[in-house]
Amino acid sequence: MLPASRPQYYRIKRIVDMVREGSEGGYLPNRGDFRRELEVSPRTLARDLDFLRDEERAPIEYDAKAHGYRLTDESYRLPPVRISRKEAFGFALARKLLAAFEGTPKIKPLRGLI
Repeated sequence: MLPASRPQYYRIKRIVDMVREGSEGGYLPNRGDFRRELEVSPRTLARDLDFLRDEERAPIEYDAKAHGYRLTDESYRLPPVRISRKEAFGFALARKLLAAFEGTPKIKPLRGLI
């Protein structure tokens, strides 16, 4: 998957993982690290960080002394992704459709689509 086409949830999850890894490893990631890893613009990164703080109530803060981001609560976890019944039905249907093509040359491109 191209970095630019990654969904916001992937980026959000990766930011939290990078901050957690940095806290454990002693190197706190900064905006440059996030941008290189996720290959996003400064504005996209700012929106993702704002979303984490404002919508997901992530305890992430910038440590000016260490020049990086840290979790103020190491037990923080992103909430599970919620999907509607229609979306769940769509995923179940897609799995059944994929099963019909298992073992054929068409399975690889179909998996990429779904």
